[in-house]
Amino acid sequence: MTTPRRVIQEESRTSEGANWYQNQLDHTSMDGNEDMIVSIKIHTDELHDIWDKLFVHPDERSHILEQLRSQCIDLYIQRLDYENERAFKLISSIAKSEDEIDRLCLELDEAKISIPKEVLSLQSKLDFMTSTLEKLRKEESKRWLEFNEVCIVNLSLGHLRKIYSLCEVLDKDFVAAIFQRSCNDQHEGCTLEDLEETERQLTETKKERLQKLQRMQNKILDLWEMMEMTICEQHRYRDVMKNLNASLDEVVEYQSLSTDLLKKAETELMRLENLRLHKIKDIISGKRTALEKVERVIENVKAWELDNKRGFLRMS
Repeated sequence: MTTPRRVIQEESRTSEGANWYQNQLDHTSMDGNEDMIVSIKIHTDELHDIWDKLFVHPDERSHILEQLRSQCIDLYIQRLDYENERAFKLISSIAKSEDEIDRLCLELDEAKISIPKEVLSLQSKLDFMTSTLEKLRKEESKRWLEFNEVCIVNLSLGHLRKIYSLCEVLDKDFVAAIFQRSCNDQHEGCTLEDLEETERQLTETKKERLQKLQRMQNKILDLWEMMEMTICEQHRYRDVMKNLNASLDEVVEYQSLSTDLLKKAETELMRLENLRLHKIKDIISGKRTALEKVERVIENVKAWELDNKRGFLRMS
């Protein structure tokens, strides 16, 4: 005789929920996870034993198993969404890393880097790409540092050449000009900013001296013409009269704007001014002498007219 417990047990195990669980067990078995199979079987049998003791109706058992099935499916879906999102993030990160690696390889003139065939999982691929990217970034930083150092050296050499040229024109000490600013600022060495400022100051000095010299040169020319100076006399100051119409960049000769040259121009200008003053005085003195002679003649004429009681000049 079949007991009620046995009937319930058999009916429950042929219900839809039991069939679904059996399918899960079969599927899991196909996956080869024996531990999970054993665990599910044990818990399922325990559940049926409890239901047998409680005389749970097959319909209720099916309902409960259906709920379990829905809960399991929800868990599967949640996990699937999570794994899909994780995979998508890994794939996106790998793609971004690949793009940056390709860019860096191109910039650094390196051979294209591909993921080794033995690297299979997405996480392993990302780890490989991250490690590779870190190495390339370090190499990029190193190259940029070297490039900046070369640029600074080239800029420094350019400023030094310009400063040397300015010192030649102005007749200044090259070494003293370079280190003057760093000594004044009380810091060791000479920075690029120091060189830029030194060049700026020397260029301004050159501009001021050229303007001053050309003003004096124009005055000297006017005075030479006024004083009717001979070519031989002018020739002595040919070095002073250079760069009369030159632009700032055209003045490049050694000591062409030295303080000695400007003093020589000032001396010549003062000499000519003094000569002009003497000439003016001589002219004024000559005119005064002539005027005095005229006055004496007029006095003599007046005295003669008084003595002779008639005009000196008689109208015909």
